[in-house]
Amino acid sequence: MKWEKKHLKSALIVSGLLVGFGFIFYGYYCPDANCAFNSHKTEINYNGYLQAYLSGNIMPHEFSQRVLLRKYNVNLDEIDVIVFLHMQKTGGTSLGKHLVRHVWEKPCKKQKARKRYDCRNGKKNIWLFSRYSTGWGCGLHADWSALKLCVDGKMNELEHKKRHRRYHFITVLRDPVKRYISEWQHVKRGATWRSSKLSCGNKKYAIPKCYNGRDWRGVQLDEFLNCDHNPANNRQVRMLANLSKIGCDSNHTNYSKQQIDKILLMSAKENLRNFAYFAITEYQKPSQYLFEKTFNLEFKQDFIQMNVTRISLINITKEEEAKIREKNKLDIELYKYAESLFFQRYNATKKANGQQGINISKTVVKAKNKSNKLEEERQTFVKLISERAKRKKAAAQQLLETQQKNQPTS
Repeated sequence: MKWEKKHLKSALIVSGLLVGFGFIFYGYYCPDANCAFNSHKTEINYNGYLQAYLSGNIMPHEFSQRVLLRKYNVNLDEIDVIVFLHMQKTGGTSLGKHLVRHVWEKPCKKQKARKRYDCRNGKKNIWLFSRYSTGWGCGLHADWSALKLCVDGKMNELEHKKRHRRYHFITVLRDPVKRYISEWQHVKRGATWRSSKLSCGNKKYAIPKCYNGRDWRGVQLDEFLNCDHNPANNRQVRMLANLSKIGCDSNHTNYSKQQIDKILLMSAKENLRNFAYFAITEYQKPSQYLFEKTFNLEFKQDFIQMNVTRISLINITKEEEAKIREKNKLDIELYKYAESLFFQRYNATKKANGQQGINISKTVVKAKNKSNKLEEERQTFVKLISERAKRKKAAAQQLLETQQKNQPTS
């Protein structure tokens, strides 16, 4: 009897440990969208990421060496193909042009009377799938979901054959507030990306519009912000996420808004981790270093850090900026997550190449302080321009009044 009680007790303890371990394992490794006991934990740590974004601090994340050290023995003469996911207003045009113009090992040939380049190897196989090489083969600014469904078939079509390929996905991320302002200005000038579609589950879905007519030319920022289904909102998360995880329908009736946000955010992070490479617009030099070491390819022209851009002259209030942050809180969390991964990957790559890394926190804070200083200079410049315009207007008005007074009366 004592023997049975003893073994029963041992069995219960072992069972309890296994169940406990099972819950830990399930909670840690199971995708959030699919875990039943996680289904109510839909809150996103927005405040923590927002404070880090505002202060310039780095968010602490731990990544495995497998995720950090991304070095590929790329052979562009064989099966390797680089696929560029180009998100709107992230600075992707600059990287796209570098790829077709400045790669030492595989220079592309400019096509006559076209913006495109022919990026084929000695076997006449395409090694780069991008806007400036193959065009928008999977749709205008195709996202992750569209590219995953389309790239291989499109490559077969372009090369007129089927073959084994190894795809390396790359992309560029940008500060969400700056990216959003840039997209607003682009739309204000008449851009629409009307032909863009959402691709999911072998179907295409129209992207809802915020305007009537051909475009949204002249749209003011408050109107741009007030459109809840504006595709500019959290664009980077949506374009990097696997849209099939929310069911591929436009109503998403199976999930709440909070659940959809979390599913897309977690999916975007997962896909970003699995990308062969990504750049961050605010860190051009480290971006170039990581690309060259990851793919063992070199650029014959250095990346340039553009601290002053067209949006630098746009004057927005603190209230408007706060609204932009609120509309793009998922993108802010993704950006801070990407920033942490980016610099840890940078340091790991430096170490693997026998070089000294950087102090990540100091580097990010320094970049934020520089950005704040540039913002102060921008505001001063905008104020001077505004005052000069007022003086010119007043002088013109005074001249008109003087001319009217001096006109002879009939």
